[in-house]
Amino acid sequence: MPLNDDQLLELLRGQGIPEILEIKRKKQEIRNRAALNKIEVYTKDNKVLSLLEKITKSDHIPFENTIYNHYSTKDVSIPRVFFNKYDTVGQEGILLMEDLTPTHNNLADWEVPIESDKLANIIDVIAQFHSASWETSELAHPEHLKSIEHYLKHISYLERDYLDFRKHQTYNLGEEQFSIYEKCLLSLRENAQKHISRISRYQNTTCIHGDLNVGNLLYPMFSSSR
Repeated sequence: MPLNDDQLLELLRGQGIPEILEIKRKKQEIRNRAALNKIEVYTKDNKVLSLLEKITKSDHIPFENTIYNHYSTKDVSIPRVFFNKYDTVGQEGILLMEDLTPTHNNLADWEVPIESDKLANIIDVIAQFHSASWETSELAHPEHLKSIEHYLKHISYLERDYLDFRKHQTYNLGEEQFSIYEKCLLSLRENAQKHISRISRYQNTTCIHGDLNVGNLLYPMFSSSR
């Protein structure tokens, strides 16, 4: 269940937030098994701290909670996390973090062409994020990389989705583009055993953000923002 006001006050004071005058709960959004709650905290120094609380129903620790816990000890650019816990009684993950939407824009809203210095900053942040977990064994392998059988099944799903996309795509992609993807699928199959052998030893591997598109990258609206 969501954190109550007393719990929020205790958490924020323990993390150095100045004297808090008021807590306002602004909006709730339901997504599948998760509830997203937007919260605004007003402090005595006339500042507003925007928070996002995510409650995920699950019979095991949600992957998002695990990942945020992993990266909390790394030097990466992610939202500040104030609370991250799995409630075994209620069987739900609770994640409280700063809400960056008031101070950051979505990269999907940018006008092109994009300035080269901004692109360089983005590449630096992405490289830093992916390198932070280089050859680490702190995280268990995802299901599709646990065995050669799981891996080959995953590749077959990639092929299934590719064939469906090719049949219904509206982007006027031709044989030249499709042949690149088909060659990659073939290469994955041919090298599957070598891949799984290397991955099982965490050799030359890292944790990759599985959905790193422009909608999942935020850039500061103000120079003073991170």
